[in-house]
Amino acid sequence: GLGGPADQAAVAIASVMMIGRAVLLVALLAPFAFRPVAAIVGPALLVSIFAAAILLYPIRRAPAEVAGPRVKAPGLGLAFLFAATVAALALATAWVQSRFGAGSGAVVIAVGGTADIDAAIAAVGALPPGSLPTRSVALAIAAPVLFNTVFKLALLVAIGGWRGSWRGAVALGAASFALGLSIFLAAA
Repeated sequence: GLGGPADQAAVAIASVMMIGRAVLLVALLAPFAFRPVAAIVGPALLVSIFAAAILLYPIRRAPAEVAGPRVKAPGLGLAFLFAATVAALALATAWVQSRFGAGSGAVVIAVGGTADIDAAIAAVGALPPGSLPTRSVALAIAAPVLFNTVFKLALLVAIGGWRGSWRGAVALGAASFALGLSIFLAAA
């Protein structure tokens, strides 16, 4: 199982960071899509914040743990890989959109976002203004956020077992449910 209450809280905090980072990146790189993305993803972010607060409460007076090993900063190769991914997604999106029209490029963003949500958001920002419907963009960004959250939930339970990870699993499950419901309502 997981190490204890701090690990369970860390799961919820990581969810807050991932969802919050996606919303922040949209605000910075694709500001035209900020409002609809925030409207869809916002409820899941609020659920994650609430879950993190609940899971942090019991450990608020626990002694601090010693920091782990130093983490090495990613190299320049990772930056080039990110740039290549953004370029590939932007080109594929533009091609699919010109070939099939009607917001079809958003499917490329959603599928590409399952591998790298940051690159998908940057690709949206690199597209010419108005090339994709804003609602389609918002759904295309929200879908990989949901995928990422559900994937982390599955990994957590698979690695930690239900008994050892149920608090973190409930936090991720609640965020997934909130996001899934928001996507369903926005798509309807």
